Amino acid sequence: MRRFATLVGVIASLAAWADETPLEIESSTGSSYFVVEQGGTAERPEMVLKRVRSSGATSYSRNLYDCEARLARQLNDAESLEALGEERQEAEMAPVEEGTVSWQLWKHACGK
Repeated sequence: MRRFATLVGVIASLAAWADETPLEIESSTGSSYFVVEQGGTAERPEMVLKRVRSSGATSYSRNLYDCEARLARQLNDAESLEALGEERQEAEMAPVEEGTVSWQLWKHACGK
């Protein structure tokens, strides 16, 4: 039974990896970004992102965007997708400044 559970975990990990969509982030030096999951609504989309630094370190974040008001908020971050969970940080929505990584992520999330 343990081997079956391990196999299921490996398959789930591979499935999550296969569904990652790379993003072209011009203002990011030394990091690559991937969309792991998208949800929310058209007005307030939510994305789970994977960031891979040039050192090889990987982190994940869950972000919420307000397309009309041009705002963004990081809901949670973690070193693994499993650790990301559903906990929400208390950060406020913040304006997205043109040319920043947040702006490029906002554009992708909002279809701009």
